[in-house]
Amino acid sequence: MKSLPDAIPFGWRVALVAILAISCTMTDEKKSWKKSHGDCKHPLLNEIDMEKFSAEEKEAFDAIDEMFAWYLARSQEGQPPASREVFPRMEKILGYGFAAIDPLQEIVRMGNRHSMDQIWELKETSYYMMAAMMLGRLGAGEAVGDLLTMADRRGPRESALRAAAIKALGEIGDPKALEMIREATLDHYEEVRKAAEEALGRMGETPSDATRAKE
Repeated sequence: MKSLPDAIPFGWRVALVAILAISCTMTDEKKSWKKSHGDCKHPLLNEIDMEKFSAEEKEAFDAIDEMFAWYLARSQEGQPPASREVFPRMEKILGYGFAAIDPLQEIVRMGNRHSMDQIWELKETSYYMMAAMMLGRLGAGEAVGDLLTMADRRGPRESALRAAAIKALGEIGDPKALEMIREATLDHYEEVRKAAEEALGRMGETPSDATRAKE
């Protein structure tokens, strides 16, 4: 009686070995990818390489992941969470202090790399807005460059991102952001103008001061 391998035609055996080899390679790559990028509850965050984070930053990142996954689940049920539900969860992340800055900054950078078509199609706007708002609350001066990039986005569907970034810049209060905030007081979209006026107020200016500065 032939053993099972001998009973399988030679050509099939070759194909089976090849398939098994490919499967093992893919499994190894998947394990390596998960080790590098984590196994996030919110798919959006799998793009971020966690290896650059310290142990404390990884804890903060996990808290962000939990919040984003919760927000996604609620949104998919047709009930996006209200602000009164979101803010306490954001406060928990803010409790990590400086350890939350790098993870949040990576999320803003990721949003800056994505086109608005991608963001709009995948309904990602809220996540980038929340990250920007938390960076503002943390006074993250190191994130000013990335927030300026977000604040400089153009287009009707990007006004919410611009407004969030401008609010955050106002909370951080870096003078490098003043010129862009002043320009935003004349933006076509009301939510951006309001965000800019609020940001100027935080930085000790008024819209009239901004107008004089531009003259």
